[in-house]
Amino acid sequence: MTALPHPILKQQPHYASMLEGEEFLRTGFAAGREIAKMACRTGHGVATLPGWEDVADFDFHLDFGESSLVSIEKSGLGFKVAAVDGGSATLLDAGPFLVGARRTGYVVTDSACNTLFGPKTKTVVETFTLKEGGLTYRKAFAKACGREPGKGYVELEKINERLRELEELTAAKEAVLSLDEGDLLLIDGALGGDASKPDALFAELCESASSRKVHIAGVSKSSNLNIGGFPLTRYVERLGRKWLPGRAWFAEITKKGDGTRGEGALSHQFGPIYVAKLDGLSYDAFRIDISAGGGADAGEVFGKLARLCDDAAYPGYPYPLALAHNAVAFEPDDLSELRSVVQRGAMEWGLLQDGWDELFCGFHDILDMNRW
Repeated sequence: MTALPHPILKQQPHYASMLEGEEFLRTGFAAGREIAKMACRTGHGVATLPGWEDVADFDFHLDFGESSLVSIEKSGLGFKVAAVDGGSATLLDAGPFLVGARRTGYVVTDSACNTLFGPKTKTVVETFTLKEGGLTYRKAFAKACGREPGKGYVELEKINERLRELEELTAAKEAVLSLDEGDLLLIDGALGGDASKPDALFAELCESASSRKVHIAGVSKSSNLNIGGFPLTRYVERLGRKWLPGRAWFAEITKKGDGTRGEGALSHQFGPIYVAKLDGLSYDAFRIDISAGGGADAGEVFGKLARLCDDAAYPGYPYPLALAHNAVAFEPDDLSELRSVVQRGAMEWGLLQDGWDELFCGFHDILDMNRW
């Protein structure tokens, strides 16, 4: 296929030399073209241009029509909601070891999003070395799951994140005990096990919730679900704006025979996977997993979720999850204070300022301080 012209290269040759030469713009345009090409396959806000005929035979392998979208009506009053989230950050990085911080917690609200309990949070600061970091994670995994994790290399900076994800599920197991029949437990992310969120913990959580007739919903702000490399949530979102404009809706996307890949390969062990827009005035749709053991149909669960999503600051997103997120997120001031605490502790044990600088003041810091 004949390459499309690059008008900026033609019209502003000096612009390229000011940056990194013509190759900088050529590679940037090439990447942009690939993005537009994928978007064009869905008619996603891109006009078909001459020379793009090769995208016409794209096959989604997804049996998806207007009837696949189900309108949501707000329902339910008097139920409670527990929302769980976590955050993690690297405080200090010395190369072969680092200091990480993580915070997990949950909040309980009523159906009008008034806080009933919490937020209850737990903050941990921990040092990880190349030698001992993996052992720390393996011990935590074994304690949480009753077995050793599978073999495999875990990057040092990922250990803190994986420990946080284990602690999120532990917090969820505690939070569900505050709920009763018909209540909702909201989790940030998918209800699918992987290396960092093992199936065994999800199974325990789902069993505990099912015994109490509590519904679990996993809400993913971003997802690897894709169809031909294009974000599936964005594809369904666009169809929703076309078929149910100004309405809240949900659509199951894990029916047998769909063509999704990536996360779409997850089993249905914990219930079906949906794409949903939870407020008619919002723009965003999310991947939402609903546990199979709560005893209610999807329409009832989504009706309750929609009741939580009309806050002006977070339209279309469950407000209790926003509360949980804000409670566990690390602000820049939080990280500065934690670094100061770690430094004071090190110096009380005899580390001199010169030693501290040698460990944690790398040349990257010097480069960044002298940028113009």
